[in-house]
Amino acid sequence: MLGAGSGFTPPLMNDLLSIPGMLGGEIALCDIDERRLVAIARVIEMLIEQLELGGVWSVSASSQRRDLLADADYLINCIEVSGLDCVRLDNEIPARFGVDQCIGDTIGPGGLFKGLRTIPVWLEVLRDCEDLCPDAIVLNYTNPMSMLCLAAARSSFMKVVGLCHSVQGTSEMLAKRVGLPLAEIEWECAGINHLAWFTKFRSAGRDLYPDLIERARADRRPSDHRRAGRLGRQGLRDELLPALRHLDADLGPGFRHGSGPAPPGARESAAAGFWPGPGRPASGPPAVIRPSRSRRARRAPGARSSGKPVAGGRGGAWSD
Repeated sequence: MLGAGSGFTPPLMNDLLSIPGMLGGEIALCDIDERRLVAIARVIEMLIEQLELGGVWSVSASSQRRDLLADADYLINCIEVSGLDCVRLDNEIPARFGVDQCIGDTIGPGGLFKGLRTIPVWLEVLRDCEDLCPDAIVLNYTNPMSMLCLAAARSSFMKVVGLCHSVQGTSEMLAKRVGLPLAEIEWECAGINHLAWFTKFRSAGRDLYPDLIERARADRRPSDHRRAGRLGRQGLRDELLPALRHLDADLGPGFRHGSGPAPPGARESAAAGFWPGPGRPASGPPAVIRPSRSRRARRAPGARSSGKPVAGGRGGAWSD
């Protein structure tokens, strides 16, 4: 587990240790922040003790990844290159030039900043894997997800899978929205990371989107949200769902990610007081990025994109 000090680590390890029939093994934790490394190692050890799996699972830890990679079966990547201070700059620097981002880790200038500093380290990790554990499956949680997976595909023979919690998180949230157990719902989700859409959401053959839209229309209270200074996740979803029809997965766990590929909508929501935006410039209205005239001219009126569903499940199976 690289970047073991990440907030992803405790829930991931809890899920891993809770899988019935697991034969056990060694959980190897790596983080260059030794204080966080010691803390998370103790947390995982306590979890193993609590689940009475001490004879099945063991924990090792090191700040040097090559000490841990030899013959690994799986590698989970959760690194944050250069730490959280750079994450702040990913938003603040573009904001000085009028580019307002909710969170700059997917595309746009912030996503490029993060990609440029992360990809070289990521490729070094993959080269170490090629040397020490060439048969391992690499699971990547670090953003910008698409950039890192593309770099891996072009530069390494390692088997890499990009993962994000937004799809299964949104499926659970929508199930609660319609008042049904997730196990009774069949869904499909298609798209790319941080811009995925539920193209099917039904139960016993019945489309549940009309129920979601009706609920959204009934619950919309934009004036209340404006007075509160923000619309929030559910409120923003209720505003957009009747128009969008297929719910963007990242309007669920975090619209801050989905606002990256669709900045104009995010800016206009900020201007309406729905979402303040951590990267908003100190003065002046939020910037709105629109397609150039040439790009608008090339877009056929009424043109719609289509794609084959790439993720789906019944009862919560997921991929992203």
